[in-house]
Amino acid sequence: MRRFSVLVSVVFFVAFVALGLVTTQSAAQEGTPAAPMGVAAGVTAQVLGSGTPDAAPDHQLGLRRLTWAPGATVDNHHHPGALVLTVESGALGYTVLEGEVTVVRAATNGTPGPSEQLMPGVEAIINPGDALFEQSVVHSARNASDGETIVWLASLIEAGQPFTVFHDDMAATPAA
Repeated sequence: MRRFSVLVSVVFFVAFVALGLVTTQSAAQEGTPAAPMGVAAGVTAQVLGSGTPDAAPDHQLGLRRLTWAPGATVDNHHHPGALVLTVESGALGYTVLEGEVTVVRAATNGTPGPSEQLMPGVEAIINPGDALFEQSVVHSARNASDGETIVWLASLIEAGQPFTVFHDDMAATPAA
């Protein structure tokens, strides 16, 4: 768990440092939906900054704030790189279809929360302060609250790759 916490801290630190060292893109220019309607219905992405870090010149580092409307869903997809996600408010339903994801639950009274491995085909609810790390994991997600859900994403994606790759041909549950 300590290793995961250090990794999360390093990714966020690198993201914030890199945002000051690379050319950033305006949020107004990048305030577009996360994906076409019907595939990511009700989710709006705001790119807060992105750029190419010197330490990984073949990758794009990005920081996004996603706003999930009530009832919003994102169909089966993956991100071709590494991602750290945390929920600011609301709740996110997250279902792994292929791959491994570790969640670190929010700290309580200054004590780090427990970490858990998500099980394929089982929806986990990610609450405010919880954080997860994924790397090319096929998953789906939904707003699991009655109101709006706000999610922050720090990503490191291979240059030239789309942020999201959808999997229309996958069933809602993983193959045996």
